[in-house]
Amino acid sequence: MGTKTTQWCGMSQVRALVDVADVDVNTLGVGGENGVYLAASGGHTAVVEILLSRGGDLAATGYGGNTALHMAGFGGHDGAAAVLLVIPQYLFPPPPPHPGM
Repeated sequence: MGTKTTQWCGMSQVRALVDVADVDVNTLGVGGENGVYLAASGGHTAVVEILLSRGGDLAATGYGGNTALHMAGFGGHDGAAAVLLVIPQYLFPPPPPHPGM
């Protein structure tokens, strides 16, 4: 999703882009940021949720090596930060038990 997508589109346009047009949600914009990063930077919580549900990379970095979570925090966007902190367990399964246990 290009740099301006999450800044200038409404929710219906974002849904149309990711569902109907099958846009790659991890496409990088001119500044190297993906849609999750830009949506979190602007506090667009619902857009963050949509992009993550479609495979958006929450670990992608942008300016200065910051992630979407960094940007949500820097901007005081608590809703977007909360969504980024609730990571489905299947993305990071628990480690195997220690051999001595």
